[in-house]
Amino acid sequence: MLRRRSLARQSLKRRQETPAYRQVVQRVFQRAQGRCEAVIQGRRCAARACDPHHTRKPRRSFHDVAFVVALCRPHHDAAEGRYRDGRLRVTPLGGEAFRYEVVTAPDKFVARGA
Repeated sequence: MLRRRSLARQSLKRRQETPAYRQVVQRVFQRAQGRCEAVIQGRRCAARACDPHHTRKPRRSFHDVAFVVALCRPHHDAAEGRYRDGRLRVTPLGGEAFRYEVVTAPDKFVARGA
């Protein structure tokens, strides 16, 4: 018989930040009006936004509307993807404006200029 372990308990700190994070995500999706916010070559994506994407790490420190964008699944995958495949870089410009660019490089160190 297979014994299953219970899931790890969630810390008090994590439980307390969850409502605030949900509020931020709700505001981001309202700003996006249900559409992906990615603007590639001057055109905004027309797909339905389904994923919040943090533009800064660590993610827990940047739960703010100015650092989170709403992306469709393909653009979110591109933002989390490999540089050699063409990674979507989302840069906050201040306020609620962002710059979107596709960066291609052999690895992340070359892409960052390090």
